[in-house]
Amino acid sequence: MGIGSIKKPLSERIKSLRGKIDLSFFQKRKYGSSIFFGFLIGLICGIIGAGGGVMILLVLMFILGYQIHVAVGTSVLMMAFIALSGAVSHAYYGTIPPYAVLIGCISGAIGARSAATFANLASEEKLGRVAGVVFLILGIILTVNEIFYD
Repeated sequence: MGIGSIKKPLSERIKSLRGKIDLSFFQKRKYGSSIFFGFLIGLICGIIGAGGGVMILLVLMFILGYQIHVAVGTSVLMMAFIALSGAVSHAYYGTIPPYAVLIGCISGAIGARSAATFANLASEEKLGRVAGVVFLILGIILTVNEIFYD
């Protein structure tokens, strides 16, 4: 940004980014794109073991064109069902420690409620910035973990 220039809001920057990348093939075929990217994300997350919610959020925002508030809520709801199916599978094939389930459920419910309240009250700009900072922090943590603890 030059001196004295005004920064564009996040929503305008996302729209301009969408304009530079031709995603019309996927956007015209929303159902097929949803199935394709859902399968691809499931495959990647099944092999790697993490990251599904973030990948779903990015697909909803950048490929399917959802606003960030709608994309966040939709990806959270989708991840609830995905996590439920994974938990049922793990419970069927192995043991799950009950204390871990209890701690995870209580902590997750408190965190989800707090985050949903914040997300619904925040502007598109602020929500985008918070999401970016969270992704940056997670990236740094994963990088440090890979470098020093592998």
